[in-house]
Amino acid sequence: MKKKDFQTLKEKTIQELNQMVKDLKLEALKTKIEIKKGKIKNVHAYLEIRKKIAKILTLINEKK
Repeated sequence: MKKKDFQTLKEKTIQELNQMVKDLKLEALKTKIEIKKGKIKNVHAYLEIRKKIAKILTLINEKK
């Protein structure tokens, strides 16, 4: 996640961030399944999604 993207996340509300986390978790699940099936060659895509989720959750905790 680029610094500019992180700055835009800081401007969002906690509800919007929670919705983003839900969407990313669903995307991570789909990506993990596709990796196991062999459809996706980039196995690091799953890890990148998990890192995005962690950053957003950290931001949510900071706002509380």
